[in-house]
Amino acid sequence: MKRNTYLLLFLILSSLALGIAGFTMAGYGLLTSIYLTLQLFVLEADVTFISKNIFLTLAFFACPLLTATAIINVILIYAKGGIIIWRISRFKNHVVICGLNRISLFLANDFLKEGYHIVIIDQQEDNPFIQELRSSKTLLIQGDPRNRLKLIHANVFKAKYVLVYSLDDIVNIEISRSIFKVIDERKNKLAFSGTHLVKVFIHIADYFNLEIIKSYIEAEIESTAIQIDYHATNVFTKAASRVIDDLSPDKYVNLRDENKKVEILIQPLNEMGYALLREAAHMYHFGGLQKIRIHIVDDNIAEKQRYVYNKIPLIDQIVDLTFHEKSEFYRSADPDKLRYITTLFLSETIDSENLVYAKRLRQIFFDISGKLEFPPIGVILHEESTIAELFDNISSEVSFLHINIYNLYSDFCSKQSVIQNQENYDRIAMQIHNQYLDEHLEKDELYKSWDALTDAQKDFNRYPARHFPIKLRYLGLDPDNAEISNETGKQLQDIEEQRWEIIGRMEHKRWVAEKLLTGFVKGKVLNDPQLQGKLKSILKYHTDIRDWEELSDTDKSKDLMALEQIQFIIDQISNKT
Repeated sequence: MKRNTYLLLFLILSSLALGIAGFTMAGYGLLTSIYLTLQLFVLEADVTFISKNIFLTLAFFACPLLTATAIINVILIYAKGGIIIWRISRFKNHVVICGLNRISLFLANDFLKEGYHIVIIDQQEDNPFIQELRSSKTLLIQGDPRNRLKLIHANVFKAKYVLVYSLDDIVNIEISRSIFKVIDERKNKLAFSGTHLVKVFIHIADYFNLEIIKSYIEAEIESTAIQIDYHATNVFTKAASRVIDDLSPDKYVNLRDENKKVEILIQPLNEMGYALLREAAHMYHFGGLQKIRIHIVDDNIAEKQRYVYNKIPLIDQIVDLTFHEKSEFYRSADPDKLRYITTLFLSETIDSENLVYAKRLRQIFFDISGKLEFPPIGVILHEESTIAELFDNISSEVSFLHINIYNLYSDFCSKQSVIQNQENYDRIAMQIHNQYLDEHLEKDELYKSWDALTDAQKDFNRYPARHFPIKLRYLGLDPDNAEISNETGKQLQDIEEQRWEIIGRMEHKRWVAEKLLTGFVKGKVLNDPQLQGKLKSILKYHTDIRDWEELSDTDKSKDLMALEQIQFIIDQISNKT
């Protein structure tokens, strides 16, 4: 498009030069020559000039032709835009992507494989990623996704998924608010048979921004025709949650013993490493009831230590942290201080570094344990075409050394990772939410109750849903992360009381970690219940952040409620499918 514009501009200037030169040669002054040349573009010049010289002859034909070309181009541009908008208006259950970049490109290609129509709203006319999405099912609307008219043209009301994935957090928040306002303004003009649900996924990179949007952005639309379900996250959190769940230490060692130490290693503390740290602190609460120790290996380690404590001031109440300068760690690793490490996570930005460090770690720990398969090593690669895929011998070595390879883009920027995994956990999380209501709700009412929650409140049910497999493994059961079998529910009926108490303690430790990681602090009990409630919801001042022994029997029972009702949850999930 830009190339055509530059060519047209060049031809116009060339024709202008021809006309001025011709009229000047015919004896006219410069200003008069410019004026007469401009008349050629609108067919107002005297035709008798055409025989004066070759320059005027060429200009007489070129100038009107260029005028006609420009007019036709403008008509075609508007016609093309109108056709695109008309085509999109006929879409339903399509995908709208606001902001095209490397992350959203992978998502778009994944949706295209499943046959979805894709509408992209992007400001950059020359966005290089657009060329990689040439498909009859992909339509581009050029412009600012914050512009409500662009969202209307994208037919967001009838979309199934809206992915807000620009690279600027504030822009993404503004886009989201525009989406909610547009749908709210037009809800009465929309006609659906039944209820239409639009699922909005918002990419927020910074954790402080993520906390704000999860807690405060709302999409409450008073309409029975259309509903919005929104979820804010980022690719690093998605990747970390999957890898942390996949390589949970209790899959590799027996952690039922109270004295069993659990330690993991994370290298480095970049965006991916920080996400791994948070997710491990959220999820790694085991039957031994010990705090896990997390070893952080990186350059400029004092700076990274300050970063962690600035972000999570109370993290020492959740996990024990040990910080290692990278060069010192590999130069003088102490086997006695590393023998309890059960899982290793690597996420260097350069893939070749990941593979080199993975081998070095395997050397160190093979010397300690004499095993190639333990501890498991999880490596998250950041480049699209990974070096491990380029050479067959590298792939075979990685397999031999039991190194688990993940790719940040192909593995985690997918419909499965962003949407389907979330939906699987939400089915369980919704039923956990149902346990805490005064009475169990039926399907339609439960959906309404769930939709009324903020994304942060939904997360408070999603984390225990993700922690279910750890609790079940502690009880000697072997659940699948996505589903829970009916057989599991029957086996739980025979669990002795002592182990139920440990499950309750595990859940309370996980719950306290969740609160501290999301900004809550321990609060004093006040005489004013109304003020206490406001302090909990607004100031994040919570009286239940305390030791298990200090809880009332009622509060202790809350920590067991979901697992005790697992058979009910299983039945309800089965009824939904």
